[in-house]
Amino acid sequence: MTNNYFLIASIVLFIATPLIFYFDLKRQSVRRRRLEKEEEIRKWKIKEGMPFFLRGGRAFLNEAEISIKYPVPLHGRVDQVFETKSSGLNMLTIVDTKTRKRFKTYQSDLIQLSVYRLILQEKYKGQYKVNDTGFVRIVVRAGTEEERVSYEPLDLLSDNEVIDLYYRHKDIKTGKREAKCTCDGRLH
Repeated sequence: MTNNYFLIASIVLFIATPLIFYFDLKRQSVRRRRLEKEEEIRKWKIKEGMPFFLRGGRAFLNEAEISIKYPVPLHGRVDQVFETKSSGLNMLTIVDTKTRKRFKTYQSDLIQLSVYRLILQEKYKGQYKVNDTGFVRIVVRAGTEEERVSYEPLDLLSDNEVIDLYYRHKDIKTGKREAKCTCDGRLH
């Protein structure tokens, strides 16, 4: 009887040892690939010039449709929103990518990111704080050169300023208010 147990134990060890070895190699391979991917992403973030505090964050939203109905109806498609920690709070930071001939932000960028901020603030109220600073990620391609990237920070408009813009736009569209040129003749 003891010989049978010894024989069975030997067979189990004979079969189990290579299987354990095989699965351990698989586990190590998966771990190595994950670490290589993480290192690749880390190097990309550095080369990209991503702001330091965003490097430790994670992508919270990517190319996502967002909208609210209150306090005013707003909607948009946000490029990226990163989740980071700030003073123990979960913080959302908006990043919008633009391809341009030079590193320049416009008032339209400020309004767009401010609208996204108001939407996110209302949508995730109590769960996340939305950063008062957003970033325009500007990609400049110059001829055959490699693209250059810059993250331009914008201090976003307050909720009340965005709401006022909404009502001003609505009044202009309905004819209650006349639009005023703000380009000093540069665009016409």
